[in-house]
Amino acid sequence: MIHTTNRVLVSDLHEHVDRTVSVSGWVHTLRLLSKVQFLVVRDHTG
Repeated sequence: MIHTTNRVLVSDLHEHVDRTVSVSGWVHTLRLLSKVQFLVVRDHTG
């Protein structure tokens, strides 16, 4: 079986709630908290 994913831009993520998406871009900010880390990932749409 071939598994494919569709490209989803950051500006369109709201249309894909509860779906699996593939995110690519660059890391804008890395926030390190005591037990959790957050990545802010950007693409050309912001």
